[in-house]
Amino acid sequence: MSNENSNENTNDKNIIMDNETEIPKQFIIPNKIHDDFLDAFLEEDDEIEEENYEKPPLLKYERIGSFNIQKEENDQELSQTISCLKLTNNSYIIGTHQGKIYNLPFDKIVEFKSQFSYESTLIDICLDSTCRYIGACFRDGTVIVFDSLNDQATKFDFDDQITCLAIHPNFKPKGGSCVCGTKTGKIIYREKKFFSRSKILYSGNGEIISLTWKSNYIVWSNQEGIFVFDIETENPLGKVPPLSGSFPSLNNYRCNFKWISSDSFIVGWANVIIQIQITKQRTVKWKSLPPFNFIICGIGFHDNDYLVFTMEHLKSRLTDEKIGKILKTIQNFHEKKEKKQEEIEEEIKKEEIFEYLQNQFNLIPDVRIITQKGEEILKETISIKGYEVCSHIDFRMETQCMDWEIDRGCQTQSKLYVFTSPFQFVRATEADADDKVTWLVERLRYQDAFDVALENSGRLKRNNPTKLGENLLRHLLASKNKFKIQSAALQCPKVCGENPLMWEKWISQFFENQQFQEISPYIPIQNPRLKQEIYEMILNSFLENDNLDLFYQTINKWPKNIYNPRAIILIILDKQKKINSLDERLALPLADLYIEIKEYDKALKIHFYLKKLDVFEMIELYNIFDSVSHKISELIKLDATKTIQLLVLNTDKIAPSIVVPQLSNNKQLLYQYLLDLSDRNPKSIQDYHVNLMKLIFEFDPKNLLNFFKGSNYVPLEIAYEFCQKNSLYNESVYILKRMGQNLDALILMLDKLKNINKAIKFVMKENDNELMTRLINYCRSSNPNFFTPLLKSVVHSQFQITKLLQRIPQGVEIPKLGEALKFLLLEYQSKVKLKNLATEVIIRDCAGLMFSLNSRMRMGMVIQKDRICPICSGKIVQSDDVVLFFCGHTFHKSCLREKTSNQPFCTECAVKQKSDND
Repeated sequence: MSNENSNENTNDKNIIMDNETEIPKQFIIPNKIHDDFLDAFLEEDDEIEEENYEKPPLLKYERIGSFNIQKEENDQELSQTISCLKLTNNSYIIGTHQGKIYNLPFDKIVEFKSQFSYESTLIDICLDSTCRYIGACFRDGTVIVFDSLNDQATKFDFDDQITCLAIHPNFKPKGGSCVCGTKTGKIIYREKKFFSRSKILYSGNGEIISLTWKSNYIVWSNQEGIFVFDIETENPLGKVPPLSGSFPSLNNYRCNFKWISSDSFIVGWANVIIQIQITKQRTVKWKSLPPFNFIICGIGFHDNDYLVFTMEHLKSRLTDEKIGKILKTIQNFHEKKEKKQEEIEEEIKKEEIFEYLQNQFNLIPDVRIITQKGEEILKETISIKGYEVCSHIDFRMETQCMDWEIDRGCQTQSKLYVFTSPFQFVRATEADADDKVTWLVERLRYQDAFDVALENSGRLKRNNPTKLGENLLRHLLASKNKFKIQSAALQCPKVCGENPLMWEKWISQFFENQQFQEISPYIPIQNPRLKQEIYEMILNSFLENDNLDLFYQTINKWPKNIYNPRAIILIILDKQKKINSLDERLALPLADLYIEIKEYDKALKIHFYLKKLDVFEMIELYNIFDSVSHKISELIKLDATKTIQLLVLNTDKIAPSIVVPQLSNNKQLLYQYLLDLSDRNPKSIQDYHVNLMKLIFEFDPKNLLNFFKGSNYVPLEIAYEFCQKNSLYNESVYILKRMGQNLDALILMLDKLKNINKAIKFVMKENDNELMTRLINYCRSSNPNFFTPLLKSVVHSQFQITKLLQRIPQGVEIPKLGEALKFLLLEYQSKVKLKNLATEVIIRDCAGLMFSLNSRMRMGMVIQKDRICPICSGKIVQSDDVVLFFCGHTFHKSCLREKTSNQPFCTECAVKQKSDND
């Protein structure tokens, strides 16, 4: 990604900086090599495309600028370049290659003054746990510890060339100690006492790359790995070897330490991240993430993830073809300087090709967020001055949450980070909502800016969500793009909210752009409610532009009280005249508007014309039965079943006297109407039961008898005459029985129906001697076999068997008489036996109830001593409670409890009863 497209939000701040300062000549690589290298490196395949859509930056970058040129007393200008940097809670501590140390508060710079001169290059600086004492080591072996509260300093001299330094976490000027790593691979411990003494804690192969001191633990690294040393016991605790998959030649990469607590820390070294834990057993445990394809220049925390300052490694980007181009360019350059090719090949070994190229040609550095599982979730590029001529070893990163904060119980990592190159340092803080909005607006991403503003509306200080929304709407409407205009309409509810003036303003803007159809679905109808003219203007616009579908959808969705219905009626009628037809999309809204102004006849006329079945729901909903009471034939044409159902359920609103004449020409519907009404409310059609009787006979004669049984409104004489006329004998029998003409009913059953069983049941039920005589005569004259079922049925009736037998004439031969008599005797015997059993049960129940009553009568009643006489208000019982029995004997409750068991009884009556028994 190019410098111009880097996703940083920077503000130039000239505290000690000068952006026009030139890069020192010793850092410059000839342009020919650099440009040819970039041509080869950036020659990407077509498949690799730069991602155009960037996320807002996680951090806000404040580019401080190039380091200032300091003037000495002789007015000679010397370029100052940064060699190292540390952070306190309120300032930067910066050391330069020229031997200077600066304390840079956020608002000014103060140079430390000391009796020492610092002519040697400053290699490293470190802080104690309180940030009061600042240690600095120089290339010539000098170590100086400054007191930031005064001008006092403690000096240590070492014979070896120092590469890194750490002072005691609780450093004191008298007896203070420090530890240094050297170029020769030694760790030297030094105490400041009367006689300063040195102690070599470790000696190995290769220079010491990095060093840190926390509590009792000293940690350092070299090409053999990472070592942990306990200074209290002066014993090594363990070693973490170089990991497989890491870059070769670890001496070329700085090892970056970051303490998590007093016994655990993380390491970012080359292309690996390692977490190391010192256990209670004084052992070292560690775990690492898989190697990455970038170089780690610094490491810290962001919430629960790792924040790393990185540079992409060429190995992950260069193909063999591109490497060949770069080598050829280098060779050509050196040949111009008359350097032999053999010397070049000796200088650039094959296995170190990437390290060589990495040191000669560098990409712009990045900030990445890496999860504890090793997943990269964010990458942001930092444009820092001089990156193209700097090696990864020249970049550093520090965070504000320092070791001294951990000592004081710091549980959360501060969101302040500083990234440095030799020529510039960049301050980074967590980007707030305002920063993200500003970043998006600068890139004309108004939609994203508005979304971020809405999500963080309560935290914005410099941006107004409403103004951002209006900018978004202007941008989208100005594009004249259909999809962007639709998006603008979609955003209007968010932008305008409940402000009616804002809505009216932007609706006008849409109308000016002839895009009223896009805004209509989003126009509010409540909270806020706009002026009636706005809604009427929109509906009128739909009709003027022949957009009948949108008109129909909108007017059905909007409530009728937000505009003037009469005004819309006039608009619709005018449109109908122009198109000279009754379009359903106009007719239905017109009918609804007529209903709104209570002109129901006009609304019904439209529904009848359109043959819409929802007219039935409309009639019930608006209670317009009077308007349809004389238009039943019209309703039947729409749906006969729904019409009958409507009429039956609403007889109080449309009386049968109105309906029946209108249905007289359609007997089937009249029959259905009267029948349903008879089932629901027979009294409502009592004047039409004779009509219903005739209709039932015509359409469902089998149901006529049930009708007679359920109706009390048909005159019996008319019903009997109708049944006789139509030979309806069963119905005639029922009517004769209701008229009390039982003999005629029996004759009809015997003569016409020939149903002896029905006749026998009828006679037994009535228990009438005249009917029985008529039945016996019929059996004797018609068929003596009928006597057998007659004799069997008499058992279950109230008719006496002897009377029946006496009425049978002598000499009549009755088939199966013996079988019938046997059946009579058995049935009679069963009745007698059942009666005796019932008598025994009754006697037993009576005896039990009498015994229970006697027992209850013998039970006493306790009269408590606190009972008061209602008349004299004196105590009825003076001392103990008294028990009174129905026999009249009285006892003290306590005496009776001693004499009797759980069931108290009258002892006097018991003695008397015993003597009587004896």
